[in-house]
Amino acid sequence: MKKVGIGIIVRDSSGAVMASVSQIIRAGYDPLIAEATAILRGVQLALEAGFWHCIIESNAQVIVNLINSQSSVSSDVGLIVTDILNLIVNFRECIISFVRRNANKAAHCLAKLGVMSDSDGF
Repeated sequence: MKKVGIGIIVRDSSGAVMASVSQIIRAGYDPLIAEATAILRGVQLALEAGFWHCIIESNAQVIVNLINSQSSVSSDVGLIVTDILNLIVNFRECIISFVRRNANKAAHCLAKLGVMSDSDGF
């Protein structure tokens, strides 16, 4: 079974890192499902940390566009997007934005670390 690493960094409004997670997902996932899962995990982490405002950045433009358009998509990715949309209503403000991979290096490094890890935990 294929291993996919995801990296999540939670920052406050000044950009200071408040939490970070590196996680491995074991499955034959489509890359879009892995990217959507990373966004979902980031939203969950921000909620668990008690943030009322959040900005979620991802280099998966297709997923970011699906979330921001609030489109209904009949697929596995669509189910994850629906979960994300159901969770972000709990924030006072939640912005989902696209960033290029080179602007998202820390999360990318955490994702690589997740692949090398033996832990499946969050």
